[in-house]
Amino acid sequence: MIQVTIGKRKYLHPSKADEVTLAQAISLLGHDNDIDAFSAFSGIPVKELKSVPTIELYSHMEAVSSIIHELNNTDTRPYPESFKIGRTTYYPSQDLDNEPAEKYIDCTHYMRMFKGNEMAFYPYMMAIYCTKKNEKYEDINLEDRAEVMRKALAVDAVSIASFFLFTSKVFPKDYLAYFQENPAQTK
Repeated sequence: MIQVTIGKRKYLHPSKADEVTLAQAISLLGHDNDIDAFSAFSGIPVKELKSVPTIELYSHMEAVSSIIHELNNTDTRPYPESFKIGRTTYYPSQDLDNEPAEKYIDCTHYMRMFKGNEMAFYPYMMAIYCTKKNEKYEDINLEDRAEVMRKALAVDAVSIASFFLFTSKVFPKDYLAYFQENPAQTK
């Protein structure tokens, strides 16, 4: 990270692609002028910035896929156990398919809202399915939590999404319908 002081405020700016936050990745994608400026300041090549957060996604997804294949559909599922934003630790859901219906309803609402823009959906997905230890879902303000999740590293967000896509039976169908292959399925 590069630390910049402007007046009395200190700012941290990524110096490597894996330091880019989810909020930065969302704002950079599709804005070539912003990417050029970001690249010039950070020293991260434009090509590398354009691949964030997918820079590690495909190799990660292949690894997850092979682990799941080796497990031969047993009940043991590989998940990222936790990730940190600042000093707070969040825990991704261990079993999306057995979460309360309200989480599923909230999740599909945000999928519909961000249809075609999966990166903008990630903070909400994480707000719904990633909680602090012993936290109750009904106590979470999703808009506030999504703002916190935008501070997560983009590679963490994509890692969690890829685990969810490979280990749930329900989540991938909706995800693919809204963001990838089957737009007719969402009508």
